[in-house]
Amino acid sequence: MSLSDAQYELFEHLTERPFLVLDLEYCRHEQTDRIVSAAITPVVRGKRATEGEVYVEMNPGVPIDAATAAIHGFTDEKVKGKRRFPFYAPRLLAALNVPDAILVTHTSVDARVLGEELRRAEEAAGSAIKFGDLPDLPLLDTSTLPRLVQHPVAAGRSVVSLKALCEGLNIPLTDHHNARADTRATADALVKLLRHTATAATFGSIDAILTAGRAGSAQAPAGALYVRHSRRAPALPAQHLQEHAVEPLTHAGSAEERAGWMSRARECVRLRCDLLREEAELAASNNGAELLEPLSQLIDDATEHGQAGVLAGALRALIRGSGPLATQQVTSHALERGRVTFWWRAFRTKLHAAPRCSVSRGQACPDCWDLVGCPRDLLYQTTTEEVVFSDGPGTLTAEVVRNRFLKTGKLVPDWSVPHPLEASYVVELICRWAEARGTGTAPYIDLARSRGVELREPRLALRVLNEELPVRGFERTARLAEKALEHRNTDPAYLEIEAWLAMNGAAAEADRRASVPREIVRPRLARPEGRVPVNPYKPF
Repeated sequence: MSLSDAQYELFEHLTERPFLVLDLEYCRHEQTDRIVSAAITPVVRGKRATEGEVYVEMNPGVPIDAATAAIHGFTDEKVKGKRRFPFYAPRLLAALNVPDAILVTHTSVDARVLGEELRRAEEAAGSAIKFGDLPDLPLLDTSTLPRLVQHPVAAGRSVVSLKALCEGLNIPLTDHHNARADTRATADALVKLLRHTATAATFGSIDAILTAGRAGSAQAPAGALYVRHSRRAPALPAQHLQEHAVEPLTHAGSAEERAGWMSRARECVRLRCDLLREEAELAASNNGAELLEPLSQLIDDATEHGQAGVLAGALRALIRGSGPLATQQVTSHALERGRVTFWWRAFRTKLHAAPRCSVSRGQACPDCWDLVGCPRDLLYQTTTEEVVFSDGPGTLTAEVVRNRFLKTGKLVPDWSVPHPLEASYVVELICRWAEARGTGTAPYIDLARSRGVELREPRLALRVLNEELPVRGFERTARLAEKALEHRNTDPAYLEIEAWLAMNGAAAEADRRASVPREIVRPRLARPEGRVPVNPYKPF
């Protein structure tokens, strides 16, 4: 990647502090993680360094299960002659004791696991190891960095796996799940992402990236924790999986067939089974009306974390697959136009009262494991789309929009108080329709403002922020962004607002610094005007 002189100077500024890339391989034992191998690779002045690199293998002190061994290759036999973690802890702590360094991990899981091991070692009788000896370095998470710096490799994802990151950046990852290979690959990815940051000028300093990343510190990690945990979504019982081997309900089922389907659905909700949504999608077109009510009633049984998310995902598939936006012929509509609002008003109350998904407890719906937004938080979109597109896709006209949605007493004005989120999403859908026609969106956004719902739905809020920024400036618009984030949930669109806030905040800070007159404190050491150091990335 070629950098201009100005871009290289920014790259130098971004990499002036040393980075220490940490990766651990570990095994699971009784709800704890035990380290099997650890590696630390330094990045100094924008280059991966071999001097100061650390790699150790150890005996976790617990049996290594076959599933984990298949991932990283360590078995009980391979580690039985190796020392335990307390022997290697001083070496790891010394490697991390670098002044002004930044700890880099791919997801914050590794920092958490290291902290857990140190706490266990501290609690052992006669141990000289202390958790407080861990340098509390600021933490930078490369799994969320692509989204933060607006790199195309993010591709709309909030968290990018190391394998996908290396593939997107053309970085060799020849021995994935070897700690040393992973730290080196992560270090190379970090350098490329910071070069991109310098090229795009998305941030003006590494401190701004750390603040926007909100990953916490070595002693208190707060970044993404679940990319690795997604491999550990609880396995479903073989007996339950066998029940799904029956012929799917793609035809108009008899009362007996629908009763059998509901019996499986009840068990799917209890087990948080990821196959229920597929079953609902297949059954929707010919059984939507018959299955909606009994399926909705399962919300009363969703008393544990994750169960409501699974049920909401199935209802989303059932409604969409039997509605006007369905891709196949529908003979049994789950929700007719006049029934949508009444059903959603009653069901929404119970849905929001049900426990949320909890990945940290291992109780989550499939979408939460995949970090794509919980259906519990996104079902409003499906019901709103059923109302807006009740006559089918492509049927909106200026007259329909005006008479059905915008006039006093119609959808947006009528919904703005009892259903502010849904009213805001109606405006967002109308804005998309207007953009497709090549007409302006300002009248619709103004209506949302007049009803106080312009910041309630994150996609519409992002439109408003982009519209307000040139007029109000960053500081005033940032307050609107913070107000929109007050409603934050698992919807990925909120991550886009966070990224907008971080990126424009960094740009505003860069503008502020550029406007301050240059003050030379030590003239003999100051770089002459117009002169920059040798730029190895400058094009020939």
